[in-house]
Amino acid sequence: MGSSKWPIQVYEDNISTLSLPSNTLYLSPDAEDVLDDYDSSTSFIIGGIVDKSVASCVSLNKANLCKLKSVRLPLKEHLEKVKKCVLNIDTVVEILSAYLVNKDWKATLEQILPPRITKS
Repeated sequence: MGSSKWPIQVYEDNISTLSLPSNTLYLSPDAEDVLDDYDSSTSFIIGGIVDKSVASCVSLNKANLCKLKSVRLPLKEHLEKVKKCVLNIDTVVEILSAYLVNKDWKATLEQILPPRITKS
């Protein structure tokens, strides 16, 4: 699934300057709340941070600063061996798109996540 086919809008402005729909969720691997279900009217903010190391809570802090609800993908809830992992933005978009079609987290995650994550 190439990025030209992603159902997304890209904004270069600071999030705090945008007028976002009330059903906007900020995806953060550090969020306490789990993304259980959503529909096609839900908007997501998926932030990518390029760094040599993974810094904890960067996206969560950004969501809190912008007063946005933060959620995480339900990896731990549906995959026994997954504790915490770093996902590429394209993988996250693919997961979100596939879940909308089949409404089954376990099947979606097992289908899309690479074996290094699901078989660890």
